[in-house]
Amino acid sequence: MNKSMNKIKYYLCIIIGLALSLSACIKEDLSLCGVEPPVEPVDEPMDVQVVFSYNEGETRIIPANELHKAVLYVFNSDNRLVNFWDMSNPKLNEASSIQLLPQTYSFVVWFNPIDPYAITPVPAKGTTLKSDGRLSLQVPSSGKINGSAVESLPLLYGQKEETIQKDRENVVTVPVYENTNRINITVKGLTPTTHTYLFSIEDNNGAYTFNNDFSSCLPFSYVAETHYSGTDLQASLTVLRLAANRSPILKIQDVDTGEIIYPVSEDTPDNLIELLQIIYPGNDFNKKHVYDIVITFDNMGMDLWINDWQVVSSDTELTS
Repeated sequence: MNKSMNKIKYYLCIIIGLALSLSACIKEDLSLCGVEPPVEPVDEPMDVQVVFSYNEGETRIIPANELHKAVLYVFNSDNRLVNFWDMSNPKLNEASSIQLLPQTYSFVVWFNPIDPYAITPVPAKGTTLKSDGRLSLQVPSSGKINGSAVESLPLLYGQKEETIQKDRENVVTVPVYENTNRINITVKGLTPTTHTYLFSIEDNNGAYTFNNDFSSCLPFSYVAETHYSGTDLQASLTVLRLAANRSPILKIQDVDTGEIIYPVSEDTPDNLIELLQIIYPGNDFNKKHVYDIVITFDNMGMDLWINDWQVVSSDTELTS
């Protein structure tokens, strides 16, 4: 009887030992049992075509020679930079090829982020956060930047959320908008002099997040010095993004005498946005970028015209 019990205990121990060894094979390392573990499939980077879509029918045509550089940033769903691409002489409405793993991304592109613009921080893959990114206009310590400094460098911005998928053609179309505006100003009716005149627009629109929202920025002035050409004073100022509910201030001054030519009095409207919205209520500043302002003086006073519409300051009527 004792021998039978001992045999049963012996075989039970063998069975339990085998069960434990098989458990170790399954839970820990199949190679211990002479079996190779299954290989998990690894995602391969996908070819992705990126198109920077710009609708020239809705806004102004931008000459190709004004687009010197673009930087495309791609962030993952955790807000972290996956990769970035510097593109020389970039083209609008044409595809550029990159590679990405299949997942969801946020694409951000800046066109012409070169002097006098700068992007911070220096991008680092896996570290830089989209929420930390800033594009800024480098304003001199004088607080004045020559309007011609940005004239031939239109700043463009685009953003798109997109999921890259396996087994399909991936085309990401990023809508792009211009972040610069051209303000052409002509003064008529004053007696010509040999004096120097300063045209300025004061604003605090020199910094942007990577969502193209306005970021904190000290006030500064876009300026242009000019002299009489014939009977008219003329200057063009290229400024960064205009938007509703902001307050860029227009001013014209005779540098030699210190006389303020515009505004002519405290009652004269000098908020550029308010003036434009008289002409264009609900104006889409992403689509309209060039504004021609004509200020005419005569014996009756002053008239101000914007894109061939006259703004009557006294009662803000609009006449054609």
